[in-house]
Amino acid sequence: MSDLTRLSPLKGHVIYGPIYSKRIGFDIGINLLIQSGKTCNFDCVYCQWGPTRNLITDASEIGNWISPQYVLKELEGALAFLSGNNHHLDAVTFSGFGEPTLHPQFNYIVKEANRIKNRYYPHSKLTLLTNSTNLGKQELFKSLVLLDHIIAKLDTAINKTFHEINKPSNTHLHINAIIAALKQLAEQVNQLTLQILLFEADSDDIKTNSSQEELSALSDAVCQIKPKQVQIYTISRAGAVDWIEPADFDQLKELKRLIDLKCGKKVVAKIF
Repeated sequence: MSDLTRLSPLKGHVIYGPIYSKRIGFDIGINLLIQSGKTCNFDCVYCQWGPTRNLITDASEIGNWISPQYVLKELEGALAFLSGNNHHLDAVTFSGFGEPTLHPQFNYIVKEANRIKNRYYPHSKLTLLTNSTNLGKQELFKSLVLLDHIIAKLDTAINKTFHEINKPSNTHLHINAIIAALKQLAEQVNQLTLQILLFEADSDDIKTNSSQEELSALSDAVCQIKPKQVQIYTISRAGAVDWIEPADFDQLKELKRLIDLKCGKKVVAKIF
């Protein structure tokens, strides 16, 4: 615990950081997915953690989930250490090596993590980074309302592109279902941020999400969802495939322009 900054979810650590993010600030991460290899219901082409080894749709498909007691013990130890050494902390973030909401006891962990965070860092934000797939599940709502900040992914509003770049385990999942769940959540909470990652490819034959058609559809979806904020960015690390490349800054600006034009002041779009 003496050098948390050297810990990484890739190495199987439950708590890692503090690290600085332009989009969150100084935060420590909570990794609920310490199985051998990345555990997720997506296999995104741009993921910095590489291909998904455990591609699942439901928690029942895996039996070796980390216990909530161990997670909470590690979290309390980390926060006590940081607080005792007067470290500044903006957020405590559920992120890690896959999709956090897949954990079968996610609700309980969030409730107890919130209690522990408030003891040591009452002004920091309990945050969730999510690929958005489970946000429409009613059983998760009791934990979602406890979060200070939900940062939800939306990489495309076109279903064919969704299946080509995010590659969900549920091959019947439609992007419109995710957009509808995000819209409903935005109506119920006031802390929803959309995160949109644009990218290019090294070949014109490969589908990306940065064409004018894609940007227009994305901006329409954003206006439909009405999140508090939209974070627009591109890749800064190697992805799961070798053909992926960063989008041009002009493409990021074009998406922001479309959101500003169509959504007005109701949605704040920022480029990171």
